[in-house]
Amino acid sequence: MSFFSRFSQNVTISAGNSSTANLDAAATFTGTSQDTTGVAGIQVNLFTTQNCEVHVDQSMDGTNWDIIDSFDYWYSKGGASWTVQADRAMPNR
Repeated sequence: MSFFSRFSQNVTISAGNSSTANLDAAATFTGTSQDTTGVAGIQVNLFTTQNCEVHVDQSMDGTNWDIIDSFDYWYSKGGASWTVQADRAMPNR
């Protein structure tokens, strides 16, 4: 049997993909493309007072979105979090 005696992870917040600003009804928050080389997962945390749909889009070139994970958020259930595998690394520019 094998096990890890120690495990560490470097969690960072993406400034271009984070916001605490209130959005008007029917408004959209769009983040920025970011290199995910060396990243295993993308975590999304959300709290709103309205129902909404959340998309985590991934791209090889930052323009054409090859992978799109979509989630429904129901405000009556409180905040929510999702983690998706970082499947594609955008090449450094």
